Amino acid sequence: MNYDAFGNRLRNCRLSNGCTLQDLADATHYSSKHIGNIERGRARPSMDLLVQLSNYLCTTPNYLLQDSLTPCTDDTPVSYSSELLIVFQQYLENQQCALKHITEHYNSIQE
Repeated sequence: MNYDAFGNRLRNCRLSNGCTLQDLADATHYSSKHIGNIERGRARPSMDLLVQLSNYLCTTPNYLLQDSLTPCTDDTPVSYSSELLIVFQQYLENQQCALKHITEHYNSIQE
């Protein structure tokens, strides 16, 4: 994953929304130092934090992650359904809803 690009997108999104690191820290209950480290590519966000940041900044995880997503090079769709199902079942209902929307969006751009 391209954590530097993710951090740059996060920072740009935060600034375009007029938010400070402390605003994100207060909204997500993570420290401003941790979020700053994510913006500099020195720390990795958890799935929970990714969803919280996306919701607070009114963006999508896809937007923040787009530099790390690579399209398939042939006509064969890549399927990670069994691995995703295991991960999906570990999240709470509201997190599952967010992940479902992410997956649906990803699938729609692959078509």
